[in-house]
Amino acid sequence: MQLLVEEVTGQSFAEFMQEQILHPLGMTGANFDWPTIVDQGRANNLATSFTEDLQPSPPRHFTATGAASLYASLADMVKFAQAHLQPNSVLKADTLQRMATAQPGTDGTWGLGMMLYQTTTSGGAVIGHDGAICPL
Repeated sequence: MQLLVEEVTGQSFAEFMQEQILHPLGMTGANFDWPTIVDQGRANNLATSFTEDLQPSPPRHFTATGAASLYASLADMVKFAQAHLQPNSVLKADTLQRMATAQPGTDGTWGLGMMLYQTTTSGGAVIGHDGAICPL
């Protein structure tokens, strides 16, 4: 997805996400740019990582921007989650519906970008994403 966005828009994935997703949702502290996080002194605010033998380790920086490089506060992540509850300037009603509808070839376990965990009694879906990058 990252490469597709960059090829189509001519922007870096981080720039596109800032302009088209993060800022419109009011996620003003969220950022994909590790040097900016460090320069702003926010690297110290990240959750502590641990090694296999439970020793603290420094924050990890991932170079696969589209897969694992969004740094965001809890407040920003709440805004991101709320954007999935009703149509807004980023996610239209049709898009939200498709995200919660099983897509062909997924054994009913994937909507568009979201995992489908179960169907509610009212016919809705419990959706989410555990962070893993799973091949279909």
